[in-house]
Amino acid sequence: MAIKQYPNKSSVLKRKTRYLQGGFTDLKKKRLGWWERREDIATNDVTDIVVPITSRYANRPDLIAYDYYGDAALTWIVLQYNSIVDTLTELAVGKEITIPSADRVYYSVMVNSIRVQDTTTT
Repeated sequence: MAIKQYPNKSSVLKRKTRYLQGGFTDLKKKRLGWWERREDIATNDVTDIVVPITSRYANRPDLIAYDYYGDAALTWIVLQYNSIVDTLTELAVGKEITIPSADRVYYSVMVNSIRVQDTTTT
């Protein structure tokens, strides 16, 4: 069975990724360089949603993003908003996390300009 190759699958080309919306990224010859996390996404907003981690969401931030935002590509928002590093322990059944509302994500977080700095040398 042959593996299908997909051209242009780089995160540099995907507008919704954390590398373009979730921080500042250096681009080096069409590959990602250093990434700095965005600190301007306010937490503890009145419109935030508390999400109880049930068996459906245990270790599955992609399902949380899909169910609440309609797009699994926004998983980085769930993780970054809660400073989650280890989904096995931090997204365990019985815990709760807080996520920004869909309106806030689409009208405040995702409207920011792309944050890529081209540091390629010629």
